[in-house]
Amino acid sequence: MDRLIAPSRIFGAAVLALVTGWFSVASNAAEPYPAKTVRIVVPFPAGGSTDLVARNLAQRLSELWGQPVVVENRAGVAGVAGSDYVAKATADGYTLLVGSLSTHAVAVSLYASFLTIR
Repeated sequence: MDRLIAPSRIFGAAVLALVTGWFSVASNAAEPYPAKTVRIVVPFPAGGSTDLVARNLAQRLSELWGQPVVVENRAGVAGVAGSDYVAKATADGYTLLVGSLSTHAVAVSLYASFLTIR
């Protein structure tokens, strides 16, 4: 009988594929990325599963890039507070968001008036 693949491994593989693909595109830019500290915003309290994924990702990216990658928890309004903070941040690639289905799909439908949509 086939073994089931843990959802965390699938998520990790997807994130790694996205970051690797994005990093290869960014490497062709005129200025090397990252040139300063990168922030990963988690819109939930520290210690949850999303926070643990973000901290593991931050550690690996920091080793890969040779730049500090810090995790910032901005909990509130079921993830909307942190998501809105990232949406309003400068679009320079130094503020990233790690969320979940609730922040990327459900909240957009329920709290559309709170979110800044670009």
